[in-house]
Amino acid sequence: MNKKIFVITILLIISFCVAPVVLAEVMTTQQREAKMAQLRLQIAQLQLRIAQLTGSAAPKCTSNWQIGSWSICTGNKQTRITTDLNNCSTPTSRPVVTQSCSTKPIDISANGSDGPLNIFLTVGNGATPNGAGVNLTSNVNLQWAGTNVSSCVASDTAKPTVFSGHKAFSGNQTVTLSGTIPATASTNKISANFKMSCVSTISGSQVSDNITVNLFYTVDGYCNTNWQCQAWSACVSGRQTRTCTDYSGCGSLTNKPAITQVCTQ
Repeated sequence: MNKKIFVITILLIISFCVAPVVLAEVMTTQQREAKMAQLRLQIAQLQLRIAQLTGSAAPKCTSNWQIGSWSICTGNKQTRITTDLNNCSTPTSRPVVTQSCSTKPIDISANGSDGPLNIFLTVGNGATPNGAGVNLTSNVNLQWAGTNVSSCVASDTAKPTVFSGHKAFSGNQTVTLSGTIPATASTNKISANFKMSCVSTISGSQVSDNITVNLFYTVDGYCNTNWQCQAWSACVSGRQTRTCTDYSGCGSLTNKPAITQVCTQ
């Protein structure tokens, strides 16, 4: 047997033998209970030491974490210091020490995107052809969060306006963006810019962030365009124009004929 283990075992046996003798002394009940508690602690410590030396049991240690404050946001990351006050050799349940962050005093996003956000719509799914062109409609969830800001005001370029007025420094709002692409248009999208402006409580200056949302009209594979065009207009300043309409109502600009051309008077 290892010499250390032998010595500790002898001490453990002595502790068990001494206990009855100690309790036999003339002492008050309170003194006797205190003495027994001390002996139990010493015996437990000896048993733990034997277990460590023989490898029969690992010491149980539960971490007691002291958590520091998050650092300044640098490179979109924050860190903090955590200290195990119990100094366990194998720490348990360690708190998170890094997290993502934004260096912007105010940050706005749409549908979880920092933008620009592109939404593609088809007939029956947000796009509706009509006599004037194609109407596009989609719900957009705007989220914003500010740090050290106040007096926040929302604005947009949508027509009609759907995001405006005073707002809390952080929050979210679902808006409905809609618009019509005229039949004579040379584009297949409508766009709107959403902006949040606040006052920095540190510098007193205005800070802002914005995001652009685009609604695109696309065609599924089962819609064949049927373009019919009116006659060219009179030649004015070397240009002629005409109106072309897709009578299939696909809403796509695929194969759309030219609606302007150079001319001579």
